[in-house]
Amino acid sequence: MDVCSDINTIQDGMTAKVGTAIQYLSTFLAGFIIGFIKNWKLALVILAVVPLLAVGGAFLGKLLADSATEGQAAYAKAGGVADEVLSGIRTIVAFGSEDRSADRYKSRLSESMNSMTRKGHLTGVGLA
Repeated sequence: MDVCSDINTIQDGMTAKVGTAIQYLSTFLAGFIIGFIKNWKLALVILAVVPLLAVGGAFLGKLLADSATEGQAAYAKAGGVADEVLSGIRTIVAFGSEDRSADRYKSRLSESMNSMTRKGHLTGVGLA
């Protein structure tokens, strides 16, 4: 196992996320500081609602992650069908089962489309 490549992979994965996390945290804190300076009563009310928003955000994040995993699995199935068909194209043409193979591929793509549609609806509800 190459330790340098593992370190580079970790660095590549964390570089953008750490910066984004610092930006969001500083924006959050600055917003509350400004809120307490301008209107402390409203800021207290919002501070009471923050745990509910955090729980809702965590729940939405879990649902979106599960939906993305489901969508990727469906795309992988469709890719498997396409790979199978392309590798055996002579046999498929010889037996005249092009339409059947196309229908199999379409059904797998429709599964992934349904999954991604669900993910879109979840994202819309979460952002609303």
